[in-house]
Amino acid sequence: MNSRTRLLLALLLPCLAGGLLSSADAGERVRLVLFTGEALEGRVYDLHDQYLEIHRSLGSTKVPKSDIESWALVVDDDAKESPPPPPTSGAEGSGATEPAGAGGEGAAADPPPAPPRKDPGILIVLVGGHEITGEVRFVPQTLEWVVRLPAGEARYPEKEVARTVAPSGITSDGWFTPRADFEAKIREAVREARAESALARQKSEETIQAAGFFALRELERSLVEEGENEALARLLLRERFRVVLPAGIEKSFPNLLRDVSEGLPDSRVEALREALLEAGSDLYPFLGLLLLDARQPAEVRSFAIEVLGRMHRIRELLEAYRVSEGQAQFAIAIALGDNGVFIGIPTLIEALTLGEGDSVSPDGLAASALALKRLEEYSGESFGYDTSATAEERAAALARWQEWWQENRVTIEESLREHIVEGNESPGRRRAADLWRRGMLARERGQHESAEQFFLEARNADPTSMAPLVSLGIMAYTHRQDPQAGIDWFRQALSRPEGTGEDSLRRLCYFHLGRIYQQANDWQMARQSLAKAVEIDPSYSGAWYEFGKVQFQEALRIPGDDPQRRRSALEDARETFRDGIVALERAREDQSLIDLNALPYDDDLPFNTREHNRSLREIRERLFVEIGRFHHQCAVISLALQEPRAAKDHILKARESPEPDESLDRLEATVDKLLREAREEPKGEPKPEPAGEPAGGPQR
Repeated sequence: MNSRTRLLLALLLPCLAGGLLSSADAGERVRLVLFTGEALEGRVYDLHDQYLEIHRSLGSTKVPKSDIESWALVVDDDAKESPPPPPTSGAEGSGATEPAGAGGEGAAADPPPAPPRKDPGILIVLVGGHEITGEVRFVPQTLEWVVRLPAGEARYPEKEVARTVAPSGITSDGWFTPRADFEAKIREAVREARAESALARQKSEETIQAAGFFALRELERSLVEEGENEALARLLLRERFRVVLPAGIEKSFPNLLRDVSEGLPDSRVEALREALLEAGSDLYPFLGLLLLDARQPAEVRSFAIEVLGRMHRIRELLEAYRVSEGQAQFAIAIALGDNGVFIGIPTLIEALTLGEGDSVSPDGLAASALALKRLEEYSGESFGYDTSATAEERAAALARWQEWWQENRVTIEESLREHIVEGNESPGRRRAADLWRRGMLARERGQHESAEQFFLEARNADPTSMAPLVSLGIMAYTHRQDPQAGIDWFRQALSRPEGTGEDSLRRLCYFHLGRIYQQANDWQMARQSLAKAVEIDPSYSGAWYEFGKVQFQEALRIPGDDPQRRRSALEDARETFRDGIVALERAREDQSLIDLNALPYDDDLPFNTREHNRSLREIRERLFVEIGRFHHQCAVISLALQEPRAAKDHILKARESPEPDESLDRLEATVDKLLREAREEPKGEPKPEPAGEPAGGPQR
């Protein structure tokens, strides 16, 4: 009988008696539910990287751990132990029973029956995917796996065996798969990790580490319900690293986990830089976990904070802030604050005291000065704190800071909701966000062609993303001088269903549409677009200003033989500018914290460069400048309406601006001359009308 026939019989006969399975046995099948909603069921192996591999009757499939929402063991209530299979035809003498992968000489006699146990025994997985259970041993003389049967043995050549699985779930090729009673065993292992016995702790840690992905749930439960444990936290973090690594990165960086866990700090940072160039935003969750790893050197954590802060990854920074302390928490508090998230202000207030005392280190002084600078930026207040002041004065200033925090704490904490709402971005959405940010950086550097290419790739990666469409529209009419293409991009962005895009993006679409129509002297379309922008955001001063300019320009083009119509149009324009002043004053006075993603005077997309991370004091000063600009325009229109007294009032208000327009002097000279002439004129004589368009209009 040749070996092929013997193998065929070895497969068929145990199958007839229930010893051969085509998929995982009862209690060993796993059901995976992906974030897409798809469910997969079969024998699942942890490959001890960022993948699981599921084996089913039609073959095997790798699944990224990051794609899995939940998993569960599948247990059949009516599952019963299969009777032992009959002997295989042609089976020959038996060898000594050996554990999986063990050697040893064969023996003629069968071993004594083993005592009853819960362990399911060694599992043989054949190359074709079939699984065979029973009392298994390996005979090194013949290189065969032998399954003991009541009347003999079934033999399987080693080359026909893909792997064996020990009762613990550890496979001969270093993988892991849950076996019978896995959940009870992993609970016991996690419990033993807290034992006093060093030997028990070591054994349990080995079990947990082998279980990998399948130990995550129990580790998380234990740390929450039973308290912190350094060893368990380390094991949890190690596996979470594998879960968040982007799929496919092992092809270019097969040793990334090792590279960022070993070696000098500079080499670790360099490994991360190289990986980021390829993986982009897919690697940001990994950087977030590095912040949670207290064993990482300061250089690595600083690099992670810098990248996550610049890329506006608030979730990762928030999670790290809550579990960090000392210098790491201080740095994360600043990164959050620079992104408009001020939950770290208590840490900065506490850091003020690092500059106090008789033996203060240079680092302490620097940290105290930086904390004060950022607190002033974020709040617009200083409360007179000075490290050189007396102890009583410092204590009083600190008390005022604490009082400010208590007054604003609820508002700040409520603003976090948008950052911590649970949700799962698709890989396409994450890719699009990363490409869009790269495009914004390229545009900042003047690399317009590269920027446009990044925006197009972002649009292709996620057609539902709004920001790339808006950026493409802005690029089209400002850089390429193609207003129709700009209109098309903005209309495409606005065609998304209401509520699926941010208001800050929708207002920008209407603002830039208004600017395009304004440049084309299409006053009606310009007014409609800008009116829609201020309807979306009533504090949007940029849109108010252009809205008023459109009305003013339109009024000046009304023929002189229709003075009443012209006067009415000018009054409407002035009223629009006054509405803008009200919006700016409200933004300046009512807000203790400014939304950096929707500044009232911005006409570009929100992006967390330093231009958008200005201090609150600088933002308020800029709002004051804007108010002066609006008063200046109101003065110009008042002059056109032959109301020099109203014009003078607006000029005086415009003078309060920190940066009054240079043309204000000329405008004021004209108004003052008219006021003097009005005082010198005898009553009853008509006032001279100013010829032509008023001089002194502010420059945009």
